[in-house]
Order: sequence, then structure tokens, then C-alpha cells
Amino acid sequence: MDGIRAVCTQQWRLSLKDSGTLAFYACGALAIGGLSLWRPAGPFVLNAMVLYPLFLLGQWASEAFAAEKETRTLESLLSTSVEKKQLLFGKGAFCLEASCACFCLSLAPVLILKAAVGALPDVSGEMLLAVAGLFILGAVCLTLTGLYTSAVSADVQEAGSRGQRFFIPIGFCLVVLLTLVSQRQDEAAVLLSAVFLVLTALVSGWVLWRLKRLNRGGLLADGGKNPVAGSGYQRDIRSQSLIVLGHEWRYFKALGRFKLSLLMFTLAPAIFMVLWDYFFGGVNLYTALAVLSLGTARITVNLTAYTIGGERAYKTFESLLSTPIGTGALFLGKGLLALLFSLIISVLAVLLVLVVSVFIGGTALLSPDQWLVLAAGLLFSLLMTYVTGLSTMLMKKPRQGLYVAAVLSFLAAAPALAVWLLPGSPMLWALGSLILLLTADLLLAVFIHRKISREQLMRCI
Repeated sequence: MDGIRAVCTQQWRLSLKDSGTLAFYACGALAIGGLSLWRPAGPFVLNAMVLYPLFLLGQWASEAFAAEKETRTLESLLSTSVEKKQLLFGKGAFCLEASCACFCLSLAPVLILKAAVGALPDVSGEMLLAVAGLFILGAVCLTLTGLYTSAVSADVQEAGSRGQRFFIPIGFCLVVLLTLVSQRQDEAAVLLSAVFLVLTALVSGWVLWRLKRLNRGGLLADGGKNPVAGSGYQRDIRSQSLIVLGHEWRYFKALGRFKLSLLMFTLAPAIFMVLWDYFFGGVNLYTALAVLSLGTARITVNLTAYTIGGERAYKTFESLLSTPIGTGALFLGKGLLALLFSLIISVLAVLLVLVVSVFIGGTALLSPDQWLVLAAGLLFSLLMTYVTGLSTMLMKKPRQGLYVAAVLSFLAAAPALAVWLLPGSPMLWALGSLILLLTADLLLAVFIHRKISREQLMRCI
């Protein structure tokens, strides 16, 4: 127990050094609970209360061993008297404690507002207990899978890609279960919860078996993969952004596991539209567009962070900055690949959504305001390119910038939700969102071009 406590305490000390990021996460959790004042947001609050801390848990778990490998501190850690089991349980305890604290920060405002002003009258105490139970199941399973993927990965990037294989299906199951709970479909919720319990138990058991087979030397292995490092930058100043894009395309081809995530993000809008029709009746294209915007924003954040932050993490950014490529072309070029995939996925996902909509009795075309919402989602992806690039370069650690940008990417659903839920003309809300995001993109692009110099970036390395 002393070894477990020591490892867990050390993890907390390391996390508390970055108090600003923790405060940012805490504000996000409190904001989710504060949304309970808005009655239509009830189902969203229940889902976000569970998925937000699980999302952060996945990030913390992916760092458990992979970050130690990046900083070359895992060898010294394994040379201590701490046993492998204590090391695993200590890091797992930190992930569970931190995610539970985040969940409680979202739950506390809900309980306070419910008692004080009667917020979320349709949500009973039994429903909140069910939500808490589902969160615990998901947290335990994702902690174990996160520790395993981190242990067998060479770096945090690879661990995060492996972890997506577990987080996406588990998150999808939780969305379905939480929707059943919010709709008071008790029999279906109990039955599917039992199935979910069996599945998580099987996955957790398999992961525990794999972790048990890992010896201390196995934790140092890179799973047969070598960290991707940038090299061979060209010095030709012609079409600088396209030169950077060509390099990033070669980099993307090495990210085999990320291609599965692209497929999932393409299918997700149509799947959620079908689920909406099943649970609530009727085809709702706004929910599909909201999910699509979330997916394209997350793609942009991940690819931009891995290309810009990856250069900094692997100490290859100096060679890139020594070329004649300007800072504006650098950020745009590294973001072009992510924007290209966001555009392709948007086209494919919309076509799939419309085909599915026709089959379930909906429309075969988007309305004018929905087209504007789709364009706003792409502009938000461009905005996240700049935000992610700046955060991964200017923050103390590149992955901290990735985590902050990933949390901000959830705002991608705001335009679709505003047009759908807020009173007034949908066209005006859609047009306003489009103009606001276009203005933000232009201002940030000008800021990077004029204010971010090569010397500033060199000081951040």
C-alpha cells in the first residue's frame, strides 16, 4: 500500500505543478453543472457529466507510462523498489481520483441548483445514481485500457491513438445508456446496462491479463513502433504552405491507427441521427451536424497538435525554423492536412446522413441555415488549427496545449445547437455564427503572421 500511495502522491504533485490547466478543467466541469439551469439541456448535462471526465481520464491514463518514456524517466522509476503492481495501481488510482473529482465538480452544481431553484425537474435522484454508476463502470474500464495502451506505446501520441479504439465504442455505449436513463426507459436501460457491465468486465479482464504478462522490461518496450520524428525539411520558399503540407502528408501515412478514427468520425453523424429518430422520433439533422462539427474539430486538434507539438517534443523544430518558411505559412501548412481531411469527412458524412435520412423518412436536402452551420463547422476547424498550434507551442509542455485545445473543441457543437434550440430565426443564428467564426479566423491569422516571430518560437523550444 505504501508503494501505491507514493506513486499516486507523486502523480498528484506533478499535476498540481500545472495548476492553470487543472483550473481550466475544473471550470469546464462546473460549467457543465451550471447548464442545469437551462431545462432543455437536461439530457446534454447528463451525458456531459459522464463523458467529460472520462475524456480527461483517457488523456491522463495515456500519459501514465508513455510520457515517462518520452522524458526518459521510466528507467529510473523502474530501478526503484516499487513493484510493477504498485506502479500500475498507483498511476491508476491517480486517474480514477482525478476523474471522480471532475465528475463531482459537475454533479455538485446540479444538486445545489436542483435543491435551490428546482433545476432539471425531470431528473430524479435515482437517475443521478444511475448516471454515477455508469460513470464508475466506464472510468474503471478506461483506466485499465489507458494504462495498458500507455505501457505498450512508445510515446503519448501512439498511446492516444491506441486508446481511441477503446474510448470511442465505450463512449458510444454510454451515450445510448444515458439517453435511455434520461428518457425513463427503465427496462431497456437495465437490460443494456447489464450487457454493458459484462462487456466492460470482459475488456477489463483481458487488459488485466495482458498487464500481468508485462514484466518490468516490457514497460520499456515501444510496442515495435518508433517515435515519428520530423526530418528533411526543404528550403525552397515557393509555395511554402504546400511544402509543409507535403511533409505532413508523409507524416500522416505513418499514423495508421488514426485512420480508424477518421472512419468513426465519418459514420458518427448518421448513427446519432438514427439514434435520435429511435429515441425521440423524427429526423433531426441539427444533431447530426453538431456531431459532425465535433468530429472535424477533434481531427483538426489531433493532427495539428501531433505535427506542431510533435516537432517540439522530438526536438526537430529548430531545423524547421532555420528554413526560410514564415510563421504564417508554417501554421497554415501544418493545418492544411487537418483541414483537408475535415472537408473530405464533412462531404462524405453529409452524403451519408442524407441517404440515411431518406431511408428513415426524412428530407434529402439540407436547409439554407443547415448549410451555413456546416460551413461554420469548417471555419471552427480552421480556428482550432491556429488555437492548437499556439497552445502546443507556447505552453510549458506540448501535450498540455493538446489537452486544452481538445477541451475547447467541444464548443464546435455550439453553432448547430444555437440554430436548433435558441428562439428566433435559425437563418440569423446560423449567419451570425458564420460571421463570428470568420472574423475570429481572420484576426487570429493576422495575429500569428504579424505578432508571432521566429525568435519567439525559438524561445519556446
